[in-house]
Amino acid sequence: MKALIGITVDIEVASKNGRLYSKCYQTYVDSVFRAGGIPFLIAPVNDADYISHVADQIDGLVIPGGDDIDPRFLGKELYECERYVPVTRERFEFDRRLVHDVLVRRIPLLAVCYGAQLVNLMLGGDIIQDIPDMVPDAHRHQSDTAAEDHTHDLIIEEGSRLHKIFKGSHGRINSVHHQAVKSVGAGLKVTARAPDGIIEAIETEDPKHYLLGLQWHPERCPFKEGGEDVFVDLVREASRSKSQRAGRVSITGTDTI
Repeated sequence: MKALIGITVDIEVASKNGRLYSKCYQTYVDSVFRAGGIPFLIAPVNDADYISHVADQIDGLVIPGGDDIDPRFLGKELYECERYVPVTRERFEFDRRLVHDVLVRRIPLLAVCYGAQLVNLMLGGDIIQDIPDMVPDAHRHQSDTAAEDHTHDLIIEEGSRLHKIFKGSHGRINSVHHQAVKSVGAGLKVTARAPDGIIEAIETEDPKHYLLGLQWHPERCPFKEGGEDVFVDLVREASRSKSQRAGRVSITGTDTI
């Protein structure tokens, strides 16, 4: 049986009639399918039984990129700037609750951009709310070029999962963000940075669990390095752990979620 990979979706307001609708970029679906998994879009329903049931069914989870997290949702102060575009509270709460249940079950998790920041905040870390204002010496991470273009280098920690995916300590990635991880949460470690020091990847310190958070968008550059190989790695791990996962076992750091 192929691994069932859940993909959460965004919530937006239709411009014509004001109705809410759920959406996911097809690039996530295509990336999971090409990697050998079965993509499964997860409707955002903030019901505990529903979320628990979904977590019981999936073999892996992708939290896609999205708009900016409002840190006030987590009791922190908001830094407002012209680049700030808040994600809906409905999506944030749903993703947070589903990620919690996935971490408890040790289900392989790939978190992209907003997703990486969300997981990090849940585990007690912090984020840079606006790179241009708060890290003025950093290069431009919200690139003006196409999102599929690789715009800067990546420096990868040896011995990390990402090092195996890239088959080395250096790579090139796209860059379409103005926020980033600032300090990592409990049970996490930094495994890649941009040349200016901005954190580009985080992973779990637990060798028995798969958690990879990426600041770039591998789904937008599937046929370049750091693209499809990321999803192949996720699906491979989800398939491997599918038959091994049993019960609900907590991981380091879940008490802070």
